[in-house]
Amino acid sequence: ENELETAKLIQSGLIPDERIVTNRTELSACYEAMTKCGGDWWSHFVIDDNYEYICVADATGHGPSAAIVTALAFSVFITVKEEIEKSGELIKPVCILERMNNLMAKDGLERITMTACIMLIDHDKQELQYANAGHLPILYFENSKLKSLLSPGTIVGVDSHPQFGVKNISIKNVTRIIATTDGLTEAMDPDGRMFGSKRLRNLLKQSNFASQKDLLDLLVNECKRFCKGQPAEDDFTVVVIDLLENTPKKDEKFLNNNILSNLEEACT
Repeated sequence: ENELETAKLIQSGLIPDERIVTNRTELSACYEAMTKCGGDWWSHFVIDDNYEYICVADATGHGPSAAIVTALAFSVFITVKEEIEKSGELIKPVCILERMNNLMAKDGLERITMTACIMLIDHDKQELQYANAGHLPILYFENSKLKSLLSPGTIVGVDSHPQFGVKNISIKNVTRIIATTDGLTEAMDPDGRMFGSKRLRNLLKQSNFASQKDLLDLLVNECKRFCKGQPAEDDFTVVVIDLLENTPKKDEKFLNNNILSNLEEACT
C-alpha cells in the first residue's frame, strides 16, 4: 500500500494541469484511473511561442511498474525540452520515441512497454509532425469534418530496432485535435460490448463546437452510462487541443443545448 501511494505521488507530479492556455492553443485533459496509480500519462511544452510538443502515452500494467514507465518517459520528454532550449534545434517526434525505446528495450531488463503518440505543432508553418508507437490514431477536425491520422508503429519497449509510424500534415484548416488512450474505446458494459471507436467518433461529431470542458464531461459521463456500473479494466485519458487561430468564437449556450438534443442520436 505504501509503494502504491508513493507511485501515485510520483505519477501525479508528472501530469500537467487539466487545462493549459498558451498564446496559440488551448489544451484540456481528463484522466479516469482504474486504480490509485494507472499507466496513462501525457505531457506538453512550448518552444519560442511557436512550437508545441504533446505526448500521450499508455504504459502496460498499473501500480509501481506503471509509475516507473511514466517516469522514464517523462525524463526523456523533459530532457528533450531542455536540449531544444539550449541548442535552438528542434527534435523530431520520432526521435523522442526512439530515445524512450532505448531506455525501455535494454537487454536484461524486465520487459517494460508503452504505446505513445507525440505531436509537434509548428504554428507559423501550420504543420503537424506526428509519430506513433502502437497508439490509437489521433482524431482531428478539418473544415468541420472529423478525420483520423492513421500511422501505426511498433510499441515502445518491444524491439531494439522499432519501426514507428510517422506522418506530417497541414493544420491550416484544423480547429481541434483529440488524442485518447484505449481505456475509453475498450471500456465494456456488463454484456461484454465495447464502447468502441464508432461511438467515440459519433460523440465527437455531435460535440464539435462544444467547449473543451463540456466535451470531456460528455465523454466521461457517456462512458459511465454505457458501462452501467461495470468496473473499469483500464484507465483512460482524453486530451483536447484547440488551435485558437483557426477556431471561431462560439455561442456556447446554443451549442450546448444542440449537443444535448442530438446526444441520443450520437449514442446509437
